[in-house]
Amino acid sequence: MQRIEEELRAYIKIYNPEFVYIVSESFLAGSIDTVRNFTEMYQQFSIPFWFNTRPEDITEEKVRCIKEVGCKRISIGLEHGNEEFRKKFLKRNYSNVAFKRACEILRSHEISFSTNVIIGFPYETREMVFDTINVLRDVKPDGVSTHIFSPYHGSELRDICVKDGMISEDMIAEDFFHGDYRLKNPTISKEEILGLFRTIPLYVEMDKKEYARIRTAERLDEEGDKIFNELKKEFYACKGWRQVGRE
Repeated sequence: MQRIEEELRAYIKIYNPEFVYIVSESFLAGSIDTVRNFTEMYQQFSIPFWFNTRPEDITEEKVRCIKEVGCKRISIGLEHGNEEFRKKFLKRNYSNVAFKRACEILRSHEISFSTNVIIGFPYETREMVFDTINVLRDVKPDGVSTHIFSPYHGSELRDICVKDGMISEDMIAEDFFHGDYRLKNPTISKEEILGLFRTIPLYVEMDKKEYARIRTAERLDEEGDKIFNELKKEFYACKGWRQVGRE
């Protein structure tokens, strides 16, 4: 904790930040005493901050502590909305009910939250992607961060991909922001993954009566791009966001 305090002081002196992003994949994984130690140290700064954590580590007591010293947003790793798949392949043993409860705790303390999800796992189907979408529709996060599965060396899922011929053994997995899909997956095509990748926030936020239009927007062609850009404007309007950059 002393080292964290020293680094904060150094960064504040250099950058005078108005907001701090704490780079941690599971910030609340420690005990309540660890969280209290952080909040006691951080109260001297009380600069609004944001971090990542896992749903099973979110409790009323921990959230109350971090709220008091300026926590404004949390990103939660749902990863996948199908409980059976998530437990078997991702080793994430929490239930969807527990995930929803974690989101309710954040909402009750007026802390904004986003959810991180991954699509394109080996043997994932379109229906399974919609298991994720449906969980997100239930919890109504303030944002959704979607990533495409990348088969990193050393992971069990990569071994499955190599064994079942979905990738070559010498393939190097790219950064998870790469926006491409490199698996030869027998249960879902590259085109469908890339189409879902750009439309998941639309499926999460918009009325189901728009699903036919969103399905068209998945297509990576002129007509799909046209509908996607129309829906994007509607999405920004319903969220109250201002769209910047090129139309």
